[in-house]
Amino acid sequence: MLWKAFDPAPVPGEIKNWLADNNIPLIFGPILLRRGVDSVDHLHHFFHGTLADTTPSTAFGAPIYQAVDRLKSAFYQKERIVIVGDYDADGTTAATVVMTVLSALKNHYGFEVEYLIPDRFSEGYGLNDANLPRLLAMNPNLVITVDCGVSSDKQIAELKAVGIDTIVTDHHEPKQTFPQHAYAVVHPMVTDYPDHGICGCTVAYQLMKAIWECQGKNPPKWVTEDLLDLVAVGTVCDIMPLRGDNRIYVRLGLEKIKQGQRLAFQLMKQKLGWKQINTKTLGFSIGPRINAAGRMKDADPVVHLLLSQNPTYCNSILEELEKRNNERKAAQEHVVEIGMQQAESSPYQHVLAIIDDSFHEGVVGIAASKIVERFYKPTFCLARHEGKIKGSARSIEGVHLFQLMEKYQHFIGSKWGGHATAAGLTFDDESTVDDFFHALDAELASYPEEVWQRVHRFDTKLDMNSLPVDRFFEVLAKLEPFGQGFPAVQWAIDGTLLPGRQLKEEQKIGKLQVGALQIPFAMWSNASRASFHRQQTYFGSFEYSDYWNGMQIVPQWVM
Repeated sequence: MLWKAFDPAPVPGEIKNWLADNNIPLIFGPILLRRGVDSVDHLHHFFHGTLADTTPSTAFGAPIYQAVDRLKSAFYQKERIVIVGDYDADGTTAATVVMTVLSALKNHYGFEVEYLIPDRFSEGYGLNDANLPRLLAMNPNLVITVDCGVSSDKQIAELKAVGIDTIVTDHHEPKQTFPQHAYAVVHPMVTDYPDHGICGCTVAYQLMKAIWECQGKNPPKWVTEDLLDLVAVGTVCDIMPLRGDNRIYVRLGLEKIKQGQRLAFQLMKQKLGWKQINTKTLGFSIGPRINAAGRMKDADPVVHLLLSQNPTYCNSILEELEKRNNERKAAQEHVVEIGMQQAESSPYQHVLAIIDDSFHEGVVGIAASKIVERFYKPTFCLARHEGKIKGSARSIEGVHLFQLMEKYQHFIGSKWGGHATAAGLTFDDESTVDDFFHALDAELASYPEEVWQRVHRFDTKLDMNSLPVDRFFEVLAKLEPFGQGFPAVQWAIDGTLLPGRQLKEEQKIGKLQVGALQIPFAMWSNASRASFHRQQTYFGSFEYSDYWNGMQIVPQWVM
């Protein structure tokens, strides 16, 4: 791993003028440019954007008008609608969005609405042959898929053959074509929708807004605003880039969670004692507990939890989620431990294939992420169970996982899908597993050498003596939320670590002496290697923390 400074980015005159007019220190100019905020319009959207500045649902074009027309028909005909969602945080929040809106409307129109979340273990991902009988038993007239469906044309055709229409809302990449037998496909890649980086929950949210917007009306605030907490969770937990509309959705969604408008999050905060609520809260506290439901058992309780206004009921579900999350951690540690051992003796040079009979298939994805962090290679973590090899993959920057797998899908079969950085797959034939990974390894051998070099870059060297303190921390706070596509600002700071508390091997808290300032710090990565009373360069990010009642430095790496 190398630390390098970004090349200096010259700031155009119009951006300098905008920053000066808005009292923003020029030190932030190159930082914003590197994160894609590269015009006056982008600056305005970034610092002052509101919901009114986000993309309207009508930008999906003809398919969303078709979907709304079919929904209206279902309303007036008092039909039975069934929502089919994924079992992860994006899918369950998307199902909750649609259930919330349709449950409110059904009281007026008299139609029926239910949902189906597939069981990861007995049925698998999305709408498929395994859960089609269960769906048919629910006697739907209309099916709406959320965060899935783009690869389910066979099942959609079977539904159509018995008179059941399907509206697909999804954001995953299609394998060849979009479903040909769906009544409508609402997907950012189908039309000229300007942002392909939205999550499944956002697509579902846009469809619900479209019930009004396609008729030239403004949706009520309980739709446009009160559902943004769910959109924020789906966006962050599905690792969507925090740019454009996503930034606004997540920022406003975090405010909704802070206000405690949804009972589930209010009770979760009380139980877990959140000191602050930011994207880390979503990604490392809310998300793991939601995902633990579907990873360890079924995900239905998550939707019940997010919809319920009954404290006793919600608390009982939260207790169950906490139990499943603890089980998930234990299962994950087992997979990571064996995976690290297998990775050390991998027969492949550029890809890792971790396979074992004892793996819990619900945790192989997050285990793969841990192994990628250690070895920095695309990693496939697979559970062998009852003759099937099934699991997940995680990639690195510069290796587009979906495109790579698509090229060699004849070794896998039909059960696979995903994104550039994450995918799921099931091998139809175990005898092709080694051929698949040899093919991937040979392909990856042609990638340029720099792909395999993990480089951490810092934005700039921070001179605390000339720091514009009066505006620096205020503006830094306005750069949040940080996350995928908009990483926290990384600074290099010369300072001396003063004696503090070693909480455990990889965690220290104390103060960093920088010139005349003493800045509170919390250190995790490499904390055991950091020496007190030693002048050195620290690479890390500033975060706002109510716990510290000010700013804290979080040096993730130490030199």
